[in-house]
Amino acid sequence: MKKSAFTMVELIFVIVIIGILAAVALPQFRNVARNAKVSNFTKIIGDIKSGAVSAYVNEKHLNKMSNILLSDILDIDGNDWNTSSDTNSTADGTTAYEYSDAIDEVYALITLNNGDGNTTGMNEANLTVKIVLGDTPVAKEISQKMGLDPDGNSTKTVIYDLE
Repeated sequence: MKKSAFTMVELIFVIVIIGILAAVALPQFRNVARNAKVSNFTKIIGDIKSGAVSAYVNEKHLNKMSNILLSDILDIDGNDWNTSSDTNSTADGTTAYEYSDAIDEVYALITLNNGDGNTTGMNEANLTVKIVLGDTPVAKEISQKMGLDPDGNSTKTVIYDLE
């Protein structure tokens, strides 16, 4: 009676093929979490530019609100975003969201200043986005996607007029 089985050469051949596939695929999977974090951060910052200005105008002119909080025009939720009540509004009309990731050296501060209500004065409503990036791979990739210093250690502050 003849037994059928795999030969040693066939087994080694299969193991070599699996090893080659693993060597090619593993580096791709290693960067998935980093790519997700970079994409999420840059998407939120990009959405702030387009969405917050429109939302502010809607709240102020259509809903006739005078004291608008940042939480009225932005709803940022996720890991590393601080939306606690102590940073969400202050007595001087300034509201803020803060993103802080100490491991990847990424920091963002988004503030809304309602101004003094005088549209001809210097103190008009504005949205300020400050981004501070360190020297880690995630920070460098965010820096490149946002057009900042590709070597890392970048700071960018953008002010959007809302009136």
